[in-house]
Amino acid sequence: MNFNKEEDANKRSPLFSLFMKATIYIFGNFASGYSQYPDNYTRDMFTLVSKSRKSASELVYRREGALTYYIYTREISRSAGTFIGLCYVFNGILITDFTYLFDVFEDAITNIVVKGELLEFTNDGYLTTKVNQLYTNTEELQRVSDYLNIKLSSLGKYAEKLPPANFSISNAEWKVFTFDEITEAKDAIKNYSNIRVLKGENYDADALQGYAHKLRLQNAEIKALNKTISKQRDEITSLERQKKQIKWVVFLLVLIIVGGVVFYFYAQDKIQIIQNKSEEIKHLNEEVQNKNMHIESLTSDSINLVRQNNLIKQKLRDVHDELENTIPLYTYFDTWTSTNHKQPNSTSQVTYSLYAYAGDELHLSYFVSSESGYDFLKISLKRDGFSAQQLIKESGVRSGTYNHTFSANDTYQLTVSYSKDGSNDSNNDKAGVKELYIYRPIVKKLRQMSEYQQ
Repeated sequence: MNFNKEEDANKRSPLFSLFMKATIYIFGNFASGYSQYPDNYTRDMFTLVSKSRKSASELVYRREGALTYYIYTREISRSAGTFIGLCYVFNGILITDFTYLFDVFEDAITNIVVKGELLEFTNDGYLTTKVNQLYTNTEELQRVSDYLNIKLSSLGKYAEKLPPANFSISNAEWKVFTFDEITEAKDAIKNYSNIRVLKGENYDADALQGYAHKLRLQNAEIKALNKTISKQRDEITSLERQKKQIKWVVFLLVLIIVGGVVFYFYAQDKIQIIQNKSEEIKHLNEEVQNKNMHIESLTSDSINLVRQNNLIKQKLRDVHDELENTIPLYTYFDTWTSTNHKQPNSTSQVTYSLYAYAGDELHLSYFVSSESGYDFLKISLKRDGFSAQQLIKESGVRSGTYNHTFSANDTYQLTVSYSKDGSNDSNNDKAGVKELYIYRPIVKKLRQMSEYQQ
């Protein structure tokens, strides 16, 4: 968790207060048609945006006066024409980072699926609607709205005051970008009132993709087991028929023996025939016993297969429960840039306080543009009760990434500083960090479970 005083100051600013008053909408086309929450004047706009969808997943920015709409839609079933949409509405606020907005909305879809009240997975690992209309589960809709409200605090660092409208461009003109062109979309947002960003693949969060893949594997295993059980049952039925046929053969042979006894009085040489037939009966009885043992063995195998099938179903439920109760995979921290530009003999620094578990991974990107050999970017990590460990020390024009795996459960302080000597300034005279986050590798555990099932 970041306890940076600058973040607290931003929370007290008028822009932040205005930003946190965003309106949240949930809408979509479910089994019984279109519905939304809350239902008001925005219905016509959401319906129009939805009908003009061009991709399985997309983000639409729309400006109407001082109001800005960020409308995300996610296709559920193309053949059924079903989809779900989420929307933030701000007054006088502009969000410039489309990438982070996609992340927020995709995480929200994962949250909805894990809860399983509005959307759920089929046994084949594909999304489907669980309700016919949104208004049938208002408690879940309020929970999703609360979840999106919580996410607002992480969007604040990408918020800025809405600039005046560019009247040289028509309000009816649209700009359409692919996800690979998201930088151009970020530049266009300040001039155009209608922007659409298309994301036709990789539009689910990692956890959701992993869970869907796991469902598909489990369903394939269940189908294979059912096919094997059906085959075993057919074999058992065939053996039962053979058993009945053998009984009839035995019965006929008994009749033959009886007939042989009658004819014994007529021909002494028939005695040898009777003995031979008796030996045949003995062999047939042994064959019947062997067939019975084989039937019992097949019945035992069938029972074991049914038990295995039940175990796989239970493991599938355990995976679902674990995903539902898991903590977030990522914890993000604010970007930091030095503030002692052109100030000789000075140091600008920030300290991030965080708690990590053994095996957690710290990721960051850094940059420095300074007087080589004199003005330095330094990054160090200190565990409570231990000496600080210097991770990075760079000067000149440098940039890169750094990964660190924590070895113990404890509280840590990550300190980033930019220190200058009293000589001349060079280059941009700045340093900083960005893309700073902690990754908790729960996905590895899910993959281990998947390998165990295979």
